[in-house]
Amino acid sequence: MTAGALPATRAYDRAAELERMLGGDGDPMSVRTLVDADENDEFPHPALAAVHDWGFAEELIPVHLGGKLESHEQLFAAFRALARRDPRLGVYYGSTLLAALPVWLWGDPERQQWLAGELRAGACGTFAMSETDHGSDLLNCTVSARRVDGGYLVDGTKWLVGNGNRGSFVTLYARTGTKSYSLLLLDKAALPADRWEPVEPVPTLGIRGHDLSGLRFDSCPVQRAVVLGREGSGVAMALKTLQLTRTLIAGFALGCLDAALRITLRHAHGRRLYGASITELPEVRAILVDAYLDLLIGECTAIAVTRAVATVPSRLSMWSSIAKYLVPTIAEDAVANLATVLSARRYLRTELTYRHFQKVERDLAIAGIFEGTTHVNLASIAAQLPHVLSHGRRDDQADDELLAQLFSRGSEPAHWRPSGSALRLTNGLEDEVTAGWPRYTRQALSLIDPGLHAELASIIGRLDVVREGVLGGIVDAGDGTRRFTLARSHALLHGASSVLLTWIHGRDALPSGFRGGEWVVLALDRIARRLHTDQPRNDRLAPAVFELMCGQERAGELFSLQPLEIVD
Repeated sequence: MTAGALPATRAYDRAAELERMLGGDGDPMSVRTLVDADENDEFPHPALAAVHDWGFAEELIPVHLGGKLESHEQLFAAFRALARRDPRLGVYYGSTLLAALPVWLWGDPERQQWLAGELRAGACGTFAMSETDHGSDLLNCTVSARRVDGGYLVDGTKWLVGNGNRGSFVTLYARTGTKSYSLLLLDKAALPADRWEPVEPVPTLGIRGHDLSGLRFDSCPVQRAVVLGREGSGVAMALKTLQLTRTLIAGFALGCLDAALRITLRHAHGRRLYGASITELPEVRAILVDAYLDLLIGECTAIAVTRAVATVPSRLSMWSSIAKYLVPTIAEDAVANLATVLSARRYLRTELTYRHFQKVERDLAIAGIFEGTTHVNLASIAAQLPHVLSHGRRDDQADDELLAQLFSRGSEPAHWRPSGSALRLTNGLEDEVTAGWPRYTRQALSLIDPGLHAELASIIGRLDVVREGVLGGIVDAGDGTRRFTLARSHALLHGASSVLLTWIHGRDALPSGFRGGEWVVLALDRIARRLHTDQPRNDRLAPAVFELMCGQERAGELFSLQPLEIVD
């Protein structure tokens, strides 16, 4: 199958081109070259140059500025492809995108055109928010921009920021008053050299060679025009910017999981014990199928959120936190389980295959840290959950049009026109994805093959119990750990809704192997087992989904509901 097998191809056409460029054994993109560089703590500069020459900068520039960024689903697919080959490339461009987004959202046309030109010329950027003592605590930032005649004097140190040394432009989060914070766009070339200096990069466990460093300012003068948007709006602007990048971290995590699953599946097919491939061992097969299901669950969850960026951006405050919490969490868990299939070989550095797996595992660890840690995003979900569940609007069939736009793979994603005013700090008591759970489940049961009806009904019943527990417990959960437990359950239920809605609204456009409901039943079973660890797994349907996974691997396709040819 090719990317053109589905109507919704435009968002994936460029990803397919990128996969072809990234694939193959030739330098500088060979796995051996990339792994060797990683083990020497070297950034893959030749690979980065090839990606830039391919035109990746255009993926970061909106269409109205002459770029190719039409939708965040397109960005999601591109970052997933980069992470599959080498996550460091994704982190490099992700840090640059994070620095550019405030300019697309709140910058004036002149600065937008300037930045587009810089990106095309090969510039990268840094979003300078984190500090040594306060991390990303927005309300305790100490870096200041003090008003003087004609502009500001910037003082203080930003630390642990991506592309801190390499970046030629900086989007700086700074205190501009006693209780006021702003975003400033700085061109390093325009800063007096004796008033700022780079802070040395730190060595890291994963994404080795990435420029995770800092900047130090000493009464550095900048013009008043560097402020993006309205002075004093920095807190809201930073939070809104992160809503857009969180979902792309989910794409990063899925790219890593795809690579790890592919390595492990090939190892399992080639490894023989007791006269047969270890894929015949029930526990090994279960781990492989679970990882594949985790990938599909993450995809269903994240792609709908990428579509919300243009379709219903006012929902992103909660939905992006769910995607950022859920997808990296289940991806890390899946990769840890896959490592047990490699067994002792996971620790060996004698063969490239196992060194590659070790690199993927190390690199994936950053996904739960960037753009707000796992706990920060879980806290964000927990903070909104009582209001959304207790006071929000209940299910409405009028939501079906919106849900079809978000979940149908048979339609193109809406075009994105950057607008900071369209983003909100809360969901406004709305959550269409989970509000209609009773109706979605009835629809799914009416559509499912009769031979799967009883199994689907049983799993839905188990999830109903969890849902009622969340609805009944969230109001009285207080500020303790109980609310985090309920928020985690809600995130998993959001994933279950996303699976059902993807199948309900898009099954006719899916590849033939996914139009039946076997994968849906097993995906919900996987979620139910995450919520109830003592629940038995459904082994009857596992062979069918195992064959789906193996078929995609044999055909050289991305592990995905979206058929996309890859080259390894």
